[in-house]
Amino acid sequence: MNVKTDKPIRDDVNADPARADTEIAKAVRHALEWDVSVPDEQIRSTVSDGWVTLEGEVESYNRREDIVSAVRNLDGVTGVHNWIVVERPFIEPEEVREVIEEALERRACRLADRIKISVDVGEVTLNGTVQSDAEKRAVLGAVGHQRGVFSLRDHLSVQNHQ
Repeated sequence: MNVKTDKPIRDDVNADPARADTEIAKAVRHALEWDVSVPDEQIRSTVSDGWVTLEGEVESYNRREDIVSAVRNLDGVTGVHNWIVVERPFIEPEEVREVIEEALERRACRLADRIKISVDVGEVTLNGTVQSDAEKRAVLGAVGHQRGVFSLRDHLSVQNHQ
């Protein structure tokens, strides 16, 4: 019986895992080099059994997340070990909170009035309610790009409109 398929048939039993890791490593480097939001020269990457390990230092929490997003869904990637650290310049927690509040005040609907911001040496926790998923993404983006933020805990909920 002949079976027709659109996908090529592979014999994974004889596949060379080291070659697969080498190909994944090349794809990771390529992804990092081509993503303009990623400072690829600051990031080291290794691959073992499909797991990508990322190391280096970046200037913001969002940049760290952008790098993981650039490689997470590449073919052959089983998972990502993210050992990238965010630079931790010493900025008083109160100063970080004020900068975040100012950024939220500039947004429509006076978000700072609806969101409680806690800062503990660069670890920011957000509590409150936003109007939509888009507004939530905007808030997280604004906070994650602020200097002095190296960790972000999102406890925002989206208000249901019925």
